[in-house]
Amino acid sequence: MDSKIELIMKTFPECMIESRDHNGNLKHSIDFDVLRQILGDEISDDPEAYRFDWVGKSSARIDAYRKINKTLRPDFDSSLDFNSTENLYIEGDNLDVLKLLQQSYFKKIKLIYIDPPYNTGHDFIYKDRFEMDSEEYAEAIDLFDENGNRKFVENSDSNPRFHSDWCSMIYSRLLLARNLLSDDGVIFISIDDNEQSNLKKICDEVFGESNFRNTIITRRRVKSLNAQFADNGLSTLNVGFEYILIYARSNSFLMKAIRAEKSVIPEKGHWDAFWSNADRPTMRYELLGFTPASGQWRNSKEKAEIAIENYRIYLEKFSDQMSLEEYYQKTGIKDFIRRIENSVGKNGGVQHWMPPASTILRTSNWMDLEVSQIAKEIKLPFDNPKNKNLIMELIRLADLKDGEIVLDFFSGSATTAHAVMQLNSEDHGSRKFIMVQLPEICPKNSEAFKSGFKNICEIGKERIRRAGSNFQNIDRGFRVLKLDSTNFRDVSISPEELTREKLFDLIENIKSDRSPLDLLFECLIDWGIELNLKLELEEFEGSMILNYNSGDLIACFDKNISKSVIEFMASKNPNRVVFRDESFSSDSDKINSREIFKLHSPNTRFKVI
Repeated sequence: MDSKIELIMKTFPECMIESRDHNGNLKHSIDFDVLRQILGDEISDDPEAYRFDWVGKSSARIDAYRKINKTLRPDFDSSLDFNSTENLYIEGDNLDVLKLLQQSYFKKIKLIYIDPPYNTGHDFIYKDRFEMDSEEYAEAIDLFDENGNRKFVENSDSNPRFHSDWCSMIYSRLLLARNLLSDDGVIFISIDDNEQSNLKKICDEVFGESNFRNTIITRRRVKSLNAQFADNGLSTLNVGFEYILIYARSNSFLMKAIRAEKSVIPEKGHWDAFWSNADRPTMRYELLGFTPASGQWRNSKEKAEIAIENYRIYLEKFSDQMSLEEYYQKTGIKDFIRRIENSVGKNGGVQHWMPPASTILRTSNWMDLEVSQIAKEIKLPFDNPKNKNLIMELIRLADLKDGEIVLDFFSGSATTAHAVMQLNSEDHGSRKFIMVQLPEICPKNSEAFKSGFKNICEIGKERIRRAGSNFQNIDRGFRVLKLDSTNFRDVSISPEELTREKLFDLIENIKSDRSPLDLLFECLIDWGIELNLKLELEEFEGSMILNYNSGDLIACFDKNISKSVIEFMASKNPNRVVFRDESFSSDSDKINSREIFKLHSPNTRFKVI
């Protein structure tokens, strides 16, 4: 929300006013009466204007931007290569997690893939309610909101808000997800017929109609014919496909041309028009006595002239000995251009030769790929995991480069993480992943529970471990972070509630069960630093120093640290340094520490929590 307010202020500075927040502190705000005057006729109050509305839409929008008092706590024990990995696995409600990622990953995610609940009438959606086995366990993994309501419920088709609840759930999350996409980023969303039309309208609003790219169809597993033509008034054909909606962040996103295997491989090549409808004047030039008036040639003039010469040599020296296919197989030369004499039309009869090929450029028809994986590569108890090969193909289509990030905030069994690692292994890449998953409880009668898994997150993490063991020379690790309440105590208390015991409780502002790593990661979130960078732990004179991303942030949260430790930290010339209030025995020590940094590392941003 803050970034949108800043954008309005920059565009219309005359709308900026000063007001006070709930704590009485001055802040910049927007005078919307002035904004309406500036926009004038551009603001419409027409009740019949075209828009897509549902019950709860306004609340979902407000919920997306409502601030939360939460953090992400590292779980060192369930992570793999915690200090060095650049992959993240985050446990918690993805709405809150997306809020916490806003500053650290604003416009930094190249690809988002999600497979949200399909709303079949038997799926669960995030709706602040959920049945679970243990109230204590649910509280520990943050399955309750601040009002004690549970966050997960089956959305029965008897619910009068059946579609509205689903739309609200996905709308708030997509509003936040868009902020994370880079200018050349893209989001892929798997969906079926139940909400496909509604999802497209929501995406048109969130990402813009002009940023819609395609709807891919993929094959669904063929089921028994018994359900078809049933004599119950609901006779339908079994559904054989699903959709993947593609939306770009902007026109900067370009898809990579990828190819699919042909079902039938042709024996011979064929001649095709060298002209295309694309209209670049610089690609219109004289070729074999003809210059197109519109459109363009398919290649540069230099390449086209080489292809013309290739065909001339073939005709003069080899055409009486072998076919063009045989010449191509013998020499590897495949670029040939000719012109059909006296031909009319936009391309003047100029053609280029297409050799026999076992592959074809992909269209939006991906029926050769199944949505779900038939045979599980990783033997884990998870129903209908997404097809890893399908997600790998999406990553190829988005043309992710080394170091770029894939985010999946409905990660399920972590198929997306598996796909990223497999692709990195195949092409020696270094793409990264961020998985987000609510720790849904495994029912006691489920195979997962019988196999020792308490929740879906445990299944996802185990899949990444097992899949990673099959790869070499890639980042196979993942840093686990868990959504939780803030590390800081609530020190707001009215005078009439204040007692001597409560006064002593307020001496320390940090909760007693929080570790230095917990404090570090809340500082990273507050400062908007990426959470998947390398961490070094160093002990100096008995104090533990946390060095994040080679000096991007250095912290020490020990109590009463010595002057020599302060000087040692300053000698590293970090961008930022953080201490806790109890790190100093007195206010004068705190002031002296600031002066040490001003002397030895004057550009360091100094913070005490």
